[in-house]
Amino acid sequence: MRIFYMLFISFLVFANTVLGASTYQFRDYTWGEPRSVIKQRLLKEGRQVTEEQYAIYYREKIFNGDCQVVFLFTPSEQILGSVNLIWNSTETGAKLKDELTKKYGQPVKYNAYTEEYTWPGSSDYDKLCLDYNYGDTRLQYYGGQYFEQYQKELTNVFSAKAGYPEQPQFRPHVIMELDGGRDNHSYKR
Repeated sequence: MRIFYMLFISFLVFANTVLGASTYQFRDYTWGEPRSVIKQRLLKEGRQVTEEQYAIYYREKIFNGDCQVVFLFTPSEQILGSVNLIWNSTETGAKLKDELTKKYGQPVKYNAYTEEYTWPGSSDYDKLCLDYNYGDTRLQYYGGQYFEQYQKELTNVFSAKAGYPEQPQFRPHVIMELDGGRDNHSYKR
């Protein structure tokens, strides 16, 4: 009987580590949640939302600073693939790094010259990234298979606009920012 309990506990630890702990969530939003549902929730909360083709965003006070919260959706199905939090100063970054490290453990630092960190998940498409280098702080949540779908579809959209054929076999690296012709007042650096 004792062996059974040991195996059961080992299974629970394994399941939590492999299946549950690899997905980072922003609040109680669910990866793959439809855009319309998220928009309704935000409006019900009294948020003033701005919409773009693949995004909904609003401003909120988070971590003692004015923050822009950006929800990114897949082009075809309009389901949630990523959430980005952006503050207009780098001061928030170091404090946020300390808090995230307490919660998720030691991050991986990209290189010795920048303040860019990641808390890896199960893949390049399932992780949490923090960057506070260029006058702002960015915290990015990537939603696993939904972020992978978002990237593939967005790559194909931009390829089509440039006159290139669709590239379904291409597995792109993580696109950190969009290049959708946005004006200077939106969330793009």
